[in-house]
Amino acid sequence: MRRSNWLLAIVVLSMLACGGALVNKAQLEPWQRQIGLAVAYGEIPETSWWPLLQDAGVHFALITEPSQASQLPEGVQPVVVVTPDSWPSWREQTTMPAAIIFADNQFTDVMAAEARASAVPIGLLEFRLPTNFAADINSWGGQLLRVYDQPAHPFISEFTIAARERQVDLVVVRLALDADRPLGLEHVQTISEDLQRDGHVLTTSLQPRAELVTPIWVLGAVVLALGCLFVWMLSLVLPLSWRRYLLALPLVAGAGTWVVWRWLGPWQTRQLIALGAAVLYPSAGIFWWWAKAKGEDQYPAPVRGALLDFAVITGFALLGGLSVHATLADFAWHLNILQFWGVKAAYALPLALALVLVGLYWLWHGWSTGLRLRHRFLRYLILAVALLIFLAAVYILLNRTGNQSRVRILPIELEFREWLYRTLRVRPRTKEFLGYPILLAGLYLWRRNIRWLGGLAVLLGYIAELSLVNTFEHLHHPIWLSLLRSGLGLAIGLTLGLVTLAVVHLLLPATKEAYR
Repeated sequence: MRRSNWLLAIVVLSMLACGGALVNKAQLEPWQRQIGLAVAYGEIPETSWWPLLQDAGVHFALITEPSQASQLPEGVQPVVVVTPDSWPSWREQTTMPAAIIFADNQFTDVMAAEARASAVPIGLLEFRLPTNFAADINSWGGQLLRVYDQPAHPFISEFTIAARERQVDLVVVRLALDADRPLGLEHVQTISEDLQRDGHVLTTSLQPRAELVTPIWVLGAVVLALGCLFVWMLSLVLPLSWRRYLLALPLVAGAGTWVVWRWLGPWQTRQLIALGAAVLYPSAGIFWWWAKAKGEDQYPAPVRGALLDFAVITGFALLGGLSVHATLADFAWHLNILQFWGVKAAYALPLALALVLVGLYWLWHGWSTGLRLRHRFLRYLILAVALLIFLAAVYILLNRTGNQSRVRILPIELEFREWLYRTLRVRPRTKEFLGYPILLAGLYLWRRNIRWLGGLAVLLGYIAELSLVNTFEHLHHPIWLSLLRSGLGLAIGLTLGLVTLAVVHLLLPATKEAYR
């Protein structure tokens, strides 16, 4: 077996180890789950509502004062919301609540220690900074549950998305009786029906999320695979005389990881390993394409060649996403206490590397435009517009990626996302199914020696592959959902891409000489 094949064989073995970690995570993320449904005690206008709320599956109520617990009807359990000021009064109570929620996820060290000692489930609020929880992550394993508690709004799908995609354990329905569109008892009943229609069971007891831990040997396998993958990438571009010196890189990667583990600790080391996977795997695909498809004479079978390029690039991106998800398959990321902080770098670094590779080819061999236009000005105008579209797309991407977006999402896009969700139940990512056709067209144009437009289209479409990796960087999402979302995006994108490929193939001249 060739040396490069041995390197890829080690990568495959690493993916088998990642698969074991992902199967273990998937067992804790069932499609149909037990969910607590709650309302805020202070928002219920009269006691006659409680029987109807209980019929709708409401078995929990948020309370802020100890006296409110005794006023709850039988069958409705208190979930106490505490602050540093109110904690002493709660500490004196003998009745154990169903759960404790620290207001805005903020608490003192004394509160944390006493709450842990009580063994009562602790609610981790979505969309609030979990900074205090992250300060001592190891102490919270097996006691936390995720809570969706947002201001009153009429969007029913937000509750089902929270339950299905973000795996919340307690859903709080806020009421707004004096709003222009009052949200009252019927609103709660509609949400209850929608959750149950999704197959969820409205539970009468809150259970903390089971602790998820990735074995250390899985991390070792990922590090070894990254070292082998890096060697394989360099072997595609370096002379033969240099390749023998590269075999020590996997051992160097392992030793370096051990040093970083001892220096920065396990959580930061996992982040760096995940970043390495998010950068190297999609870069390996683009390296393969650049090394195999950069020759001058690429006209024979351009459609088949473009499809092969697309399959290899997409395959490496998928392996990268799975490696990231397996590396961070731990309760800290599962509950979103920690977030993958390399999201923007995982986009920018592979894209920059791809730009360097394409740019080097343009510098060495020139850029064949492949445009047979009578006026040279028109030809360069088209090329300039293509470049501006590429730069604008990259700017929007990097500013729409991560936990905070600097580029506003337009209402029409929100409506389109809502339609996709209602139609497919799992929304594929727009960047993927719109980017894949562009990538396929670019790969085809590149093999037809139309290097300028082809290169820009490859770079622009490559964003879809990086989005594929990013899909698996949402660690609090179930792995099955990320796979389904990626599969839908790939199916739609590939269908559109084949249509695009057919159109481009028919429009371009059929003779090779036309491009010289």
